[in-house]
Amino acid sequence: WTNTMDFDNGDFEISADFLAGVKEAVDWALNAGLYVILNDHHDGEWQKLFSSNETLAWKIFDSIWEQVGEYFKDEPLQLIFEGGNEQFGSCLGFSTKDENYAMANKINQHFVDFIRNQGGNNTKRFLLLPGYDTGFPDTADSRWKMPTDSANTVNKLMASVHYYDPGFFAIYKMSNKWGSKAQYKAAMDLFATMKTMIDQG
Repeated sequence: WTNTMDFDNGDFEISADFLAGVKEAVDWALNAGLYVILNDHHDGEWQKLFSSNETLAWKIFDSIWEQVGEYFKDEPLQLIFEGGNEQFGSCLGFSTKDENYAMANKINQHFVDFIRNQGGNNTKRFLLLPGYDTGFPDTADSRWKMPTDSANTVNKLMASVHYYDPGFFAIYKMSNKWGSKAQYKAAMDLFATMKTMIDQG
């Protein structure tokens, strides 16, 4: 989104042509019966500004979601919004993990409130909340909090986590073999940490 902004000069407007192009792709997918997630994925890593220039960071965040949220607020509920991606955690750049957790929680709560206040289908749209670095154990940590939601319907918020374990298989492709009893148990243990967190609310 920020590639079409000139926020160094105070211009936070997303290109109308860019938004139209995104809508075209979204509509193709929705018309094909798919679900679609729109998020702000890395996007030049501007999110690290939360630790160095919080005022500017909020201006960028609100500008993106004011424009994207309004533009798509009447799209069907198969369109899901995610406020960020892997960046809500250590990428925020604070000196302590506690500070990163606190800001990640603050951003996620702000995002939910911001989208809900836009009206249209955004009052009941599913929202995806990036976990801490979208990692399983860090998101299951008690310092990460699921936001509260003003939506009248229940269970419209989802936690976003990424599963790339083991890295030698899923990321680095150093091996094409996976599935030993130990590897399977490790995977199940990771998913169990998230289930515990979800069950506890």
